[in-house]
Amino acid sequence: MLGYRLMLIIILLFPIKIEAQNILSKYKFVLDDSNCYQKTYHATTDSSSVFLCAKEYELSFQETIKSKGLKYKIIFYPDSTIREKSTLDSMGSTIGDEDYYTKTGQWIKSINYADKTWKQNPATYPYYNLVKKMKYTADSIIISTYSQTFLDKYLVFDFFQSCLYSTELFIRAPGDTLAAGYLGDWTTPVDVKPAEFLLRYNIKYDSSHIYRDKIEMTLDSNGKIKINSEGLSPTPKGFEKLSGRKNTFKLTYDKALSISKKHGLSDTATHLSYFLRWDYNEHIDSTTIYNGNFRFYIVEYNRTEKKGVNKEYSEVIDYYTAWVYNPWNKKLVTKKKMKNFHRLEGSHGSSTGLIDDK
Repeated sequence: MLGYRLMLIIILLFPIKIEAQNILSKYKFVLDDSNCYQKTYHATTDSSSVFLCAKEYELSFQETIKSKGLKYKIIFYPDSTIREKSTLDSMGSTIGDEDYYTKTGQWIKSINYADKTWKQNPATYPYYNLVKKMKYTADSIIISTYSQTFLDKYLVFDFFQSCLYSTELFIRAPGDTLAAGYLGDWTTPVDVKPAEFLLRYNIKYDSSHIYRDKIEMTLDSNGKIKINSEGLSPTPKGFEKLSGRKNTFKLTYDKALSISKKHGLSDTATHLSYFLRWDYNEHIDSTTIYNGNFRFYIVEYNRTEKKGVNKEYSEVIDYYTAWVYNPWNKKLVTKKKMKNFHRLEGSHGSSTGLIDDK
């Protein structure tokens, strides 16, 4: 009887349609918490546990299968039609596709977080062809800079960090504080025509190492790269002037480690880190997209120096030795001293990241 009364409460707070009622009616929910923002409930069965959160703008349902550790998640619109469906593992990561729907039940898109891919329903995306064209343009620029093999082998398009912009200021809904002109990420079926397109790519250096947002560019409405950093447009990143049209990375982790040992790295070194970095030129030429170099670093931690450590203020400097490589030809570019300077003032802190120790 208690479960039935709570179901009535949920229905009054959140008018349940048949689509949601068929799911929720299987369980006897118990109220966990209630405040002005939401009500939360739980239910258990022999094989699963269920969590329910009712808010003014959505109803979130999550069932955990005890034997498998899998979680089935559904989010409903305020009218109780399904908005999102997904399956999660025990760590909360999405397995397979996460599916999105309109209020009328029409499929919008599916996102696969593991494969970094997505599928879109063109019928729900007014500017689908325009966005698709800009992605093709960006790919073509990368191919002409490096090679088709480089694009296929190393690059993963980061559609969540790639954004669509309008040139006008607007508010989508009362109370919104959107960034000027920001429309959404690359998968958002926007209803305003984008005028600028920010595209970011991750580099999958090998099967175990992915470096995020190592190539990025902003295209204008004509598909041209915006070179100058102005307004919403960051400086182009990841474009290196190379000879030839079949450029791919030649350096491997093992090769870099082997060469470093010939130039002072101890065989017993343990405090090591490895990474690919984009190093901008000291003086950036604002007339070209070619403004730096990819460099592969092997970095050995040496020591830490602390200054003025107290509750109000402290300075910490970590010192390193770095072996820096050209990943295109496997050559050691330089061996140098580097540091990372940390400053803490009260509850606020900052860090320089790895910089040269001059």
